[in-house]
Amino acid sequence: MSILAAMAQTEYHVPKVLAEIHGDVSGASALCPFQTQKSTPTSIRMFCPGSVLPVMLFFCTTSLLASMAVLYLVLNSPPPHCTEACETEESQASVVSLAPDLLLPLLAVVTRHVPSVARYLVACMAWLWPLGILFLLPIAFVALLYFTAFLVQLYCLRDWLIGGLRGTAASSSGDSSSTEEPYLNTDHLLRRLVAVMWEAHGRAFHGYEVVGMEKLPAPGEGAFLVYYHGTIPLDAYYFIARHIIKRNRLPIPVVDRFLFRLPGLQRILRLTCALEGSVEECVTLLNPTLAESNKSHQGNSNSNNPKIPDARNHGAIEIGETSTRAEQEKEQHEGMRTVSSQAGEVLLLSPGGVREALFSDEYYSVLWGKRRGFARIAIKAKRPIYPVFTENIREGIRLVQYGKRWLRRLYEFTRLPFGLFYGYFPVKLRTHIGDPIYPRIGETDEQLADRTREAIEDMILRYQWRPGNVVIALLQRFPCFDAWVQSKNAQNYHSRRRKDSQIIMDFSG
Repeated sequence: MSILAAMAQTEYHVPKVLAEIHGDVSGASALCPFQTQKSTPTSIRMFCPGSVLPVMLFFCTTSLLASMAVLYLVLNSPPPHCTEACETEESQASVVSLAPDLLLPLLAVVTRHVPSVARYLVACMAWLWPLGILFLLPIAFVALLYFTAFLVQLYCLRDWLIGGLRGTAASSSGDSSSTEEPYLNTDHLLRRLVAVMWEAHGRAFHGYEVVGMEKLPAPGEGAFLVYYHGTIPLDAYYFIARHIIKRNRLPIPVVDRFLFRLPGLQRILRLTCALEGSVEECVTLLNPTLAESNKSHQGNSNSNNPKIPDARNHGAIEIGETSTRAEQEKEQHEGMRTVSSQAGEVLLLSPGGVREALFSDEYYSVLWGKRRGFARIAIKAKRPIYPVFTENIREGIRLVQYGKRWLRRLYEFTRLPFGLFYGYFPVKLRTHIGDPIYPRIGETDEQLADRTREAIEDMILRYQWRPGNVVIALLQRFPCFDAWVQSKNAQNYHSRRRKDSQIIMDFSG
């Protein structure tokens, strides 16, 4: 355990996290397994596999060179006083005799029916398969280390989970005095389990961090987060888990409608309260009080409207109540989303969506087109927009760039994500939350959307190494290299800003 703590990278202070969850410092009595009751709490850092990569690379290279030398000496030393045919037959016999027992039948059949050139290839494969296993063993070792770090993070969050389990058990038995945790139904408990899993995975595999969460409003007030869509929105998953643990609130993601058509995802989407997100529904979630006042005003204005027959029950409903009735039925059908009349929700939305995920480039181009619905939501709900960007979000899982023009035509026709993905590299991920963008009086949705896009582009220019590079993103797992990259990005950003300001001054002069 002490070795993992010494090889750490990402700071994780468990008593502080538990204090934020329970609301006071005294309640945060849970300690990590590396701490004792009498010692002063220390910071636990996540294991970084990058420290052992050079050692494994040296070991694999040395083993490969040694194996190649042995193979060369064995295969290129013919016995004395032997003809060419004898040399060929005996070399093949020696190869077969040295092969494992499982490969003997295969080699016997193959050497009879393939040309002479292929025989040497088969012989090389019989010799080189241990080297393949040699390269797979370090991968298994790294996977084991990551799994160990994952278990460590789960153990550090054990008290938060145990508190939820005790609260559920005490509430079901009717004993409310045995715990201070509120009642947690199955869905809330399952959300906690999923949040802990994603939180541990994000810290272990990506060293995930969030910068600027203190800018978000206090619980009880709605927040509207607009983020850049990576190839796969890993940052959205990690941020939802972090927000649940830190603030005990579930951010509601607004997703593309094709996700609801994928088999097996309906339960997860309902668990996270994901929605397609009409403007009216998002306004209701962000500012329920304003939405209720608007509905009551609309109901008073439509009190004298005639009634129309309802096709479902052949009854009569008022025109002004049609949308309200449909929303109530949708909430009853899902059985998951409960909108409070006093508190707003936290919404996550990416205007770029699948188009930005598939067709953005290594310079992290923002592809929103004419999508301005999020700006209309902010204006109607009278809530600010928080721009969000995650470093290296396109480097973890990459997309083959060839044939993008044809793939884009296919996407515009089918609205389905077609592409060849590769990677899943353990790159550094750091989410930045920008300053809130408040809607101005008389501002149109197009103007607000442009200001939001410019804010995210400014964050990309400031925090992202461009063009994107997997090696740079992997090396950022090392704190010293990460600090150098951040300073270099800051220098480039300020230099670019000075050039832009100079161009503006020259143009205006």
